[in-house]
Amino acid sequence: MMNYGAIFLAFYNHPENALLVPCIENCWHDCEQPLFILALFLHPRHRSTFKKIADETPLTSLGQLCKFAIFYYTRFIDEDIGQLRDKVLQWWETGSPTYGVANPEELVGPLRLWDFVKFTFKGSRLARLALVILSIVTNTATCEHSFFVLT
Repeated sequence: MMNYGAIFLAFYNHPENALLVPCIENCWHDCEQPLFILALFLHPRHRSTFKKIADETPLTSLGQLCKFAIFYYTRFIDEDIGQLRDKVLQWWETGSPTYGVANPEELVGPLRLWDFVKFTFKGSRLARLALVILSIVTNTATCEHSFFVLT
């Protein structure tokens, strides 16, 4: 997110590059922002904080989270979403996708939690999605791609 902010300000503050500002804004809105929102929601330490701000904007509502989850699941993993929506709702309400671990933070970190869920509940679509989303390395690849397309 810091990368997008810095890139945006650099172009915004130099009028000769202002033509690229809408491109950066569109890329952030269409590609990166939903991933950041979903990653924040799926991270066990940040889920409760996320829920506190969730109703402040339509972009972070439960309905939007379900749409983001389904979109990225079908894009990155498989067309068969199964009960993904129900599992997103369960994670929203209980904060525990494991049923057997009272405190998900006992598993020391989000990837260990979701790996445990994937192993314990074979076929857990929410765990597969969380592992993909939380494993994405923040970089400027989409910006670089956008600049490549423009040149």
